[in-house]
Amino acid sequence: MRSQAFRRLAPVFLLAAVTAAGAQEKSQEKPREPKAPEVELSVVPEMEGVEPGEALALHVFVSNPSAVRLEGVSLVLPSLEKIRIERSGTPLASVLPPFGSAGERLILRPENGALLGERKLPFTLRYRWRMAPLQGESAKRTVVAVEVRPPFAEEAKGLPGGSGALLALLLPVIPAFLTYQVFDELRKKQGLQMPRFSNEYIVPAFFIALIASALRFLPWRGAAGLGLGRLLVLSAVLGAIWPLLHWAVDIYRWKKWGFGSQDEMKDYLRKALLSPWSPRHFTWTVGLVGKEKWEGIMLRQPDGSLVLGSTLVISHKSKTPSADEYKAADDLIQEVNEKGLRESRERLIREIESGALQAKADKEPQMAGQDAGQAVVSGEEIEGFTRTHGKRCPLLRHSQ
Repeated sequence: MRSQAFRRLAPVFLLAAVTAAGAQEKSQEKPREPKAPEVELSVVPEMEGVEPGEALALHVFVSNPSAVRLEGVSLVLPSLEKIRIERSGTPLASVLPPFGSAGERLILRPENGALLGERKLPFTLRYRWRMAPLQGESAKRTVVAVEVRPPFAEEAKGLPGGSGALLALLLPVIPAFLTYQVFDELRKKQGLQMPRFSNEYIVPAFFIALIASALRFLPWRGAAGLGLGRLLVLSAVLGAIWPLLHWAVDIYRWKKWGFGSQDEMKDYLRKALLSPWSPRHFTWTVGLVGKEKWEGIMLRQPDGSLVLGSTLVISHKSKTPSADEYKAADDLIQEVNEKGLRESRERLIREIESGALQAKADKEPQMAGQDAGQAVVSGEEIEGFTRTHGKRCPLLRHSQ
């Protein structure tokens, strides 16, 4: 009986002994230290790739899934050659409450000359935490892949190889071509017309576009260079500058050298003798405008159009000049007529401007044998003039 009772109670004793041993071991274990809280960090680009000179937005998201307050939160940006990353808008919050989240926006700008292809961008988030009785500092790292693409890589998809490079070369030509043609036609008083792909405009526009492309690689706003949009604007501006400068020069030349029916005789003489396109010897030319016969001294306006002018008689301001004065003036006039030297012409102009000599119309332009009634005839009056013949004629005559 006793042995049977013992066999029945043996498992109970054994279980009690195992339980007591486990409790003793558990009481001897050291308490576990608190685990540092982890954060979730993600950086999402708006697009998979970006071209040099363009901007790509990166959106940063940070969340704190723990019940611990995080302080000193800061995002360490990657440092890569010829790739700038700037903060845009509100920066990342420096404190993350328990179960809180935060974010910020970054702008990535590859510079001109940046290496093409996929680039790995490492971002590191640093933060401090406190869990009694411990405190510490931790970091979370993530890597984002961004592709730096050649210009027009997206537009050239599906086209033959090299199409992107060809588009990058030709696209800056178009704004320069259009603005060059528009302002050049306005300068020539031709009005606005449909664009014409002629050598007159394509060749200068192409060289202007090359200049714009070269300027693209200069440092602008730090070192980012010009993006495509700014390049097109620069091409358009440079395309307009040349005809505008030409226009300004034309205005100056017309004001200084253009013949007008209201010119005083001294101004007419200065333009006839000293303009850059004044002939060395003058010609009395005869021709037809329709069926009307016109004749006069052949001169040119700054744009090359024909002017029929008068011959002039040079007289002394004094009615009784001395023999030496008369001979000096006569020699000067003869030298101007025969040799056409600029020095002698300038000397004659100075004599007239000083008042020692004066100029008057001698033989005016003629229409059908009759005087035109003005010193010069130009523009519509002789439009379509067809020269029939001419002969060398002195512009000046010394009064007796």
